[in-house]
Amino acid sequence: MSGLGFAGALRGHRRAARLTLEQLAEASGVSARTLPDMERGRSKGPQHRTVTALADALALVVALYCSALGRAWEVTGITRRE
Repeated sequence: MSGLGFAGALRGHRRAARLTLEQLAEASGVSARTLPDMERGRSKGPQHRTVTALADALALVVALYCSALGRAWEVTGITRRE
């Protein structure tokens, strides 16, 4: 997602995590009113703590997804490709 800037990267990561704006707001503690502005590039340089909170929330979602996927593989007997 390089070259998209912060707004595009945020939108792309949120969509990849299959989160609504409201879900990401709840998971990160960032206002649901602020997130759309950030995704449109209207936010001029978000604060470090905001970026960290969003990154933490998105990483948590990815970790939970990978954990669930791993359990699904175990249950179905599907092996992972290396």
